[in-house]
Formats: sequence, structure tokens, C-alpha cells
Amino acid sequence: MSFRITPVGVPFNADCLTDPDVFMGYMEDLLEALDWCHKNPWVVHRDVRVRNLIISYSYSSENLSPQDNRHQLVLIDFDLAAKIDDETHYEGGYICCPLELLQKIKQQHTEQQFRRMQLQQDGEFDTDERCSLSSCKYIPQAFHDYQGVLILLVTLMYP
Repeated sequence: MSFRITPVGVPFNADCLTDPDVFMGYMEDLLEALDWCHKNPWVVHRDVRVRNLIISYSYSSENLSPQDNRHQLVLIDFDLAAKIDDETHYEGGYICCPLELLQKIKQQHTEQQFRRMQLQQDGEFDTDERCSLSSCKYIPQAFHDYQGVLILLVTLMYP
């Protein structure tokens, strides 16, 4: 007996930008996938980027007419997905970090600086850890994925 994984598609890349109609179709697929995630299992993907998109080359659906022979964009890699409104740790980078999380880190940093100044005046040392994204918790929202889509589009247009 042998085991193998059959590929479901090919990687999505900037070559997909050559035909505007096809690209628009792919973006519609992505937005529909995110909309389904946000409304059905109530999850936020949290990692929308080029490496997590593939173009299906063996797609069939009742929704497609026989004339519609384009392939479908598929969103993959849900290992960072989280339930909407459930507090969780942030696991991304600064580029697509939610604004409210950056504001929270800035506030924590300011408070730490103030505590350090007070401790130094009292001749004591600070043992607090530095603020970091990975140590902060936040509540993921659907719009965070759409911010990821905007960054994805910029990445594709300006590699």
C-alpha cells in the first residue's frame, strides 16, 4: 500500500494579474471564502497572504455554468484561525497587526517607561518584561481578515 497527497491546485502568484477579469474572479472567490468563514463557523483566518492561496484546477460546482471554465481560488492554511470574539494571542507581524493591538502595546510601553522612571528615582531596578506582540491578547474580528486582503493586493501590485 502506498500513500500520496494529490495536489488540489497550483500556487497563486503575480502571474494571475495578467487578465483583469480572471483576477477579479479570484478576488471574488477570496471574499466569498472569508465571508463564509465569518458567517458559518464564525472564524477569522488571521493569515491571508499569497502563500495561503491556491488555484484549483479540478473544480466542479453546481454554481458554475458550462461556459464558466475558470479555475477557483481556494483559501488554505487555517492553523492560525480563531473564533470571532474569543480572546487569543496575536501571532502575526507588525505589517498586518490590528490597530487596536498596536495601541494597546503603545499604552503598555508608556506605562512601563513611567514605572521604570519611578523605580529609578527610588533606586530600584525594573524586572518587567518588554511589551511584545506575541505576549498581547486581542479579540479577532472579521475586518482584520479584510485588512489582510488589502495588504495582499498591495503585495501583488508592488512586489
